[in-house]
Amino acid sequence: MVTQLVAVGGTSYIFGIYVEPIAADFGASRLVITSGMAILLLAMALVAPLLGHWLDKHSIRNTMCVGALMMGAGFACLSRAGAVWQLGLILVVLVGMGAAMLGPLPSSKLVTNWFHARRGRALGISTLGTSLGGFLLPPIVAALILYLGWRGSLVVLALAILLFVLPLVYHAVVDNPRDINLSMDGAAANPPVEQATDARPAGVRVSTILLQPNFWGIGLCVGCLSSAGAILLTHFAAYSREFGLSLTAAAMVISCYSFTSMLGKLGFGYLSDLYDNRLLIRLAIAWNSLCWIVFLAPHSLAALMAGSALLGLGAGATMPLWNALVASCFGRRVFARAMGYMGLLVLPLTLVPMPIGGFVFDRYGSYLLVFQLALVLFFLAFLASFLIRVPQHEPGS
Repeated sequence: MVTQLVAVGGTSYIFGIYVEPIAADFGASRLVITSGMAILLLAMALVAPLLGHWLDKHSIRNTMCVGALMMGAGFACLSRAGAVWQLGLILVVLVGMGAAMLGPLPSSKLVTNWFHARRGRALGISTLGTSLGGFLLPPIVAALILYLGWRGSLVVLALAILLFVLPLVYHAVVDNPRDINLSMDGAAANPPVEQATDARPAGVRVSTILLQPNFWGIGLCVGCLSSAGAILLTHFAAYSREFGLSLTAAAMVISCYSFTSMLGKLGFGYLSDLYDNRLLIRLAIAWNSLCWIVFLAPHSLAALMAGSALLGLGAGATMPLWNALVASCFGRRVFARAMGYMGLLVLPLTLVPMPIGGFVFDRYGSYLLVFQLALVLFFLAFLASFLIRVPQHEPGS
């Protein structure tokens, strides 16, 4: 949970808060600065397939430790950047790759190694970290920027990762239950059977993964939902200024969205163990599309907070249902690989709104059109969900 808080909360959720101060400091356009988010996610997605192969065969703990080290060093380097191109380079080489190695993919792989019977609930709890990061970090970072400047705030984040997160991962993460003589779901292990089962190589070709309709159905569905989320997280802080809101007020709206998405993750994670995950994700899509309407016209801070709270409940479904569907359709032995390649499918859908939002603002002076177009994404996600066919038995089980 903590690693996802840092890897996602410390990148996607706080990036929008840095757009204005960094653009003002370097005299850059919104298009250039918001493209940094696209570059960050591009780095994370491009490394995901290789990371997936690595995690299916090597130590999760060691991978996460290296990720924490890179991410902490990346924030420290960002605080010293003297040009926009340096920001982009550091985001790709250190922050993006470090967040990928620390965050959702290794965390979800770890959960699938440990849980089966109550995997949905475990994934829901694990992915709480992304929303908790979104709830806690935006107001904290906004306050740090106010008192220390954007450079000083990055130094504080770097120290927090290197001094607290890195030691925690090293001492707390256990790759596999058999490493401490347990089996899945915490039961006492039968060592010969457990080791023989896990020792079998997962000889699944990449083409086998990519040619499955489930790969495309899950990826397109999640990609469209992630795209809408990226619009909100990347552009709302700047978009809210059109309503006369302050940066602090915008951070409160994002925090409200993140807080209720935690409830959504817990709720949908619990339900995923009981009901058809395809029906659950369609329910979440319909709910999100209705709640999105609040962002299409000027509203008071109270109305925006209420709308973001309702939206967060549905948005919380994405991560636990994505992980649960991939585990059910592909099996835990190739889980990381399937997730890694699926990240490349999700990537363009997540990236495109970011520079487009900056372009629309630079051309029209408003982000409204971008938020209006997001409704199309929910419709496409709903259609994609009908490509998903969950097998009766999990592959490799």
